[in-house]
Amino acid sequence: MPNPALPHRLFASAALCAALAATAAEAGEAAAASGATVSEIVVTGSKILAAGAKTATPLQEVPNSITVTTREQMDLRDIATLEDLMLLTPGITVTGSNPENPSLISRGFNISNYLIDGVAGISFPGTTPDLAIYERVEILRGPAGLFSGAGSPAGSINLVRKRPSRTASASLGLSIGSWQNYRGDLDVSLPLSPGGAIRARVSGAAQEQNYFFDVAQSQRGIAYGVVEADVTPTTTLAVGGHYQTLSTPVQTGLPGYVDGGLIPLPRSTYIGAPWNVIREESHVIFADVTQALPGGWELRGTVQQARQDAFRPFAYLGNPSVTPTSGLNTLGAQQSDGETEQTSADLNLTGSVRLFGREHNLLVGADYQKQTSESLLGRVGSFFVVDVYNPTPAIPRPNLPYTSRSEGLTEQYGAYGQARLRPADRLTVVLGGRLSHWKTRSTSSSRTNAQSPWRVSPTTGYEVDGQFTPYAGVVYTIDPVWTAYLSYADTFTPQSQRTDEGDPIDPITGGQIEAGLKGAIFDGRMLLSLAAYRITQANRAQPDPDYPDGSGFYVASGEVRSTGAEIEVAGRITPDWMVAGGYAYNTNKYTKDVTNAGRPFTAISPKHSLKLWTNYRFVDGAMRGWDVGGSFSIFTKSVGDNVVQPGYAIAGVQAGRELRPGLRLQASINNLFDKVYYTRIRYTRNGNYYGEPRSYRVTLRARY
Repeated sequence: MPNPALPHRLFASAALCAALAATAAEAGEAAAASGATVSEIVVTGSKILAAGAKTATPLQEVPNSITVTTREQMDLRDIATLEDLMLLTPGITVTGSNPENPSLISRGFNISNYLIDGVAGISFPGTTPDLAIYERVEILRGPAGLFSGAGSPAGSINLVRKRPSRTASASLGLSIGSWQNYRGDLDVSLPLSPGGAIRARVSGAAQEQNYFFDVAQSQRGIAYGVVEADVTPTTTLAVGGHYQTLSTPVQTGLPGYVDGGLIPLPRSTYIGAPWNVIREESHVIFADVTQALPGGWELRGTVQQARQDAFRPFAYLGNPSVTPTSGLNTLGAQQSDGETEQTSADLNLTGSVRLFGREHNLLVGADYQKQTSESLLGRVGSFFVVDVYNPTPAIPRPNLPYTSRSEGLTEQYGAYGQARLRPADRLTVVLGGRLSHWKTRSTSSSRTNAQSPWRVSPTTGYEVDGQFTPYAGVVYTIDPVWTAYLSYADTFTPQSQRTDEGDPIDPITGGQIEAGLKGAIFDGRMLLSLAAYRITQANRAQPDPDYPDGSGFYVASGEVRSTGAEIEVAGRITPDWMVAGGYAYNTNKYTKDVTNAGRPFTAISPKHSLKLWTNYRFVDGAMRGWDVGGSFSIFTKSVGDNVVQPGYAIAGVQAGRELRPGLRLQASINNLFDKVYYTRIRYTRNGNYYGEPRSYRVTLRARY
């Protein structure tokens, strides 16, 4: 269970960062005395690290759809968490009935693959990551099995950590927003030796806020540090880690009418207890080494270890019962206490060879991923009656002894390879594959009360051995501006259902065919991407037709198909005019299913969506030093379980002013026209969340 004195930890993290900043200032003076210069870290996003390749490959040469959000964009758009970013990313739908663990939907499927610095295996089972410690975020849409292993065909998210620079730099941001939303962040990079052969970087953030709904206050903090050293002229070693903490109310969402439909409740409505809370702490440590080899080859190894502790007591709405004339409903309650540990390792070798007078790039590697979990759960059924139309915060806390316990293990390892071949001047052929081994084990226990002994159930599990995941792509350079591509990507998802012989059925496979165009327009400052795709998810579990009596045996014969198209822009029209966003179209349905054939697979994801953002900086005239911007999003309807959110549009505006070199003030207004809408919908019993009303934020940022 996390430390309940979390606010002290949060502000202690901020104090630690402040102390490190003071140290950085002293070290910066020493570095300046030794001849080091001060510069700002700039990441253009024109190359990717690992969302579609583990090498720095130009986006225009990757035969997949990838969105890159840089640190500059995150600062300009006041993006603090991964959920904030996903709400603004084209083609992504944010949903789910857990406020701090949203489901992220891409191309009709839930994203299940996460990477940090290109290394898979550190997932986010609870706390939504705070992005203060990351330089950029890369989002791959479509199957990511080549470098991630098992997962859905939705795609992957790669978080790229901030790294030290050889010259000193610092950034401090302070902001205030609606509902007493206060946030501060700090980022310091400095050389620790002349020339920066040894260098360090520390980053952190602390945030405290209320919400637009009643009985709600949240506190969040993160602290990160990394030291990087050139051990030899060809060897670089980095060691670092971060600590994140969160305390926030559990808001399981608003109900719908028992007969279907969303309820026009006030947006301030909170249906839960004042003791509803999520307390989480997570720790991640890592080490990586990069070794330059003769002939331009490079060997890179990474090890990461993570742990998360979570404590969640909360009351929640039970079965749907609300009508237009009666808001009475019953509350249930549960309390969980658990920990999750994750370990991942990756070793890869990259380089190029010259054959037939042309340069070809090769990558080979292997990785290992392991996750263990332990959790305790106590639950009580209906214990309190609440009136949804007039909820009361005076909800007693029932006794919640732990009566169930679970332990789990998931382990995966594999070898992968990729070749970028250039058989002709304008043609690149990308071939790849992965061989994966995957297994899981779980044990559950139960008891009737806190004094009775645990009854342990037999350990269950299954595994997938020798699963091959292919990848192939072709990129053709039409002219210096445009490229065309065609690709096939695959992934797999293990299934627990068993055949009549007692064996696990085959894994689900998710294959995607994608074709597109990419153009480096406006003198290469902006990337315009157009893509069309079809995903076929096969081998979904279906009841065995040879046993119509419901024997519990299954066959892998179900199928889902998702098709769509996307248009995205990212970059600058002029050096001072930035644009990012895009349009996404998706339709999905069950194509082979005993009960759902022909029905939508993920109706909660809108068929059409448009998300655009822009910012313009004035460099001369009366507006010199100012910048203005805005955002605009449109969504068609979303359909949940007997609840529907009609299509809607929202807009935002912002303006900034450079008060003096290195000091900038920014103000933004979100939901400018105060549109009332549900940003997430799920069920008639709960899981429906209003979008924020009109809100403001003012940020002051200093850079050195």
